[in-house]
Order: sequence, then C-alpha cells, then structure tokens
Amino acid sequence: MSSTSEKFLVGIFDDEDILLHGVEGVRGKGVKIHEVYSPFPVHGLDEALGYKRTRLPIAAFLFGLTGTILAVTMQFWMLGFDWPMIIGGKNFVSLPPFIPVIFELTVLLSALGMVATFLIVSDMKAL
Repeated sequence: MSSTSEKFLVGIFDDEDILLHGVEGVRGKGVKIHEVYSPFPVHGLDEALGYKRTRLPIAAFLFGLTGTILAVTMQFWMLGFDWPMIIGGKNFVSLPPFIPVIFELTVLLSALGMVATFLIVSDMKAL
C-alpha cells in the first residue's frame, strides 16, 4: 500500500471577480488546479486556469466549407450539365432553389465531421 496522501483544497466563492482573483493567486503560487465548478459561465476563467484556446472552431468551419462546396458542385453538375431540365421557365442553373440543399449539406457535413474529430481527438476507437 502506498503511504502518499493526496491533499485537496476546496474554496467557495460568492462573486465571480473574487473567484478569478483567487484562481490567479493560487496558480501564481504554483498550485495546480484540477477543476473549477460554477453554476454559470464565468468570463475569463479559461485564461485564468491557463487553458489553451481550442482549434475545434477551425475544424468546424472547414467541414462546413467542404459541405458548401460539395453541395454547390453537386447541384451545378446535376442540373446544369448532367441532366439539364427547364422547370417553370427558369434557367438550368439558378441559385435560389439551391440554398436549402446547400444549407442542409453544410450543417450535415459540419456535424458529422465534428463527431469524427471528437472521436479522433478523444482517442475513442469504438463507436
């Protein structure tokens, strides 16, 4: 059996400014903070805890951009070149009817890409 004992410090704060100053003071003395719980978001707490900014929004944007490009390319190819049909006297390729499909494919690929990114980053092999 190990004879090491772990010590924990628990603090309760009524004000978010006092919480932020307390976190900065404790981290300034070299104490590692494992977790901070709050019933509401505290602006600036991430910086005070030393968390790095995540790159997940960049990944979400790239997945969404891929969905947008895929939707536009798919619709222009299908209705403009592969099987052009004149529907209601409109042009072969008209952007306004494409907008719902572009939006849906953008959201779909962004969501699926973020799930895949989460699984890869979390090192989860099985679904």
